[in-house]
Amino acid sequence: MKKRALLIAAALTLALAIVAIVLIATSTPPTVAASTKFLGFTNSATDGRLAMFAVTNLSAVPIRRWDIYNIEGQPSGIYSQSHLPANASLAPKQIEIITLAPPTNLPTWRVAFVYSAADARVKLFDWKSTPFGSHFRKMIPQKLQYVPCKRAESDWIEP
Repeated sequence: MKKRALLIAAALTLALAIVAIVLIATSTPPTVAASTKFLGFTNSATDGRLAMFAVTNLSAVPIRRWDIYNIEGQPSGIYSQSHLPANASLAPKQIEIITLAPPTNLPTWRVAFVYSAADARVKLFDWKSTPFGSHFRKMIPQKLQYVPCKRAESDWIEP
C-alpha cells in the first residue's frame, strides 16, 4: 500500500513538473526595462571614495537585478566584471541605491547592471540551483537553462 501511494505521489509530482516546464517554455517573457543613474561620489570610513548609483525598475512587473555588473572604460572599451554581494528583487518603480569603488585606472567609465524579469524562468533557475533541484537539471530542456537578461547602463562618468 505504501509503495503504491509513493508511486502515485511521484507520478503526480513528475506530471506537475512537466506541466510547469511546458507552461514556462511557451510563455512570452514580459517586457522589462530598468535604468541606472550616477548620483555622485561619497566617502566611507572603511572603503574610501565610493560611486553611488540608483537602479530603477521602469517596468510594470518585478525584476531581478543580478549580482553581476560590468565597469566599462572609454575610449578603450576595457571593462571588468565583478559581483555584488547578492541579487535583488525590485518591485515596479522601486529604486535601489548601490555604492561601488570607482576604477582608478580609467579616465572615463560607466557601470552596467544586469537584470531580467522576475518571472517563472527565474524561479526555475533558482530551483535548479538548489541541492534538490540540481538532480533534475538534465531533465529541463536546454532552452530553459538560461534566463534572458538585459543591461542597465549609466551615463559616462568623468572624474
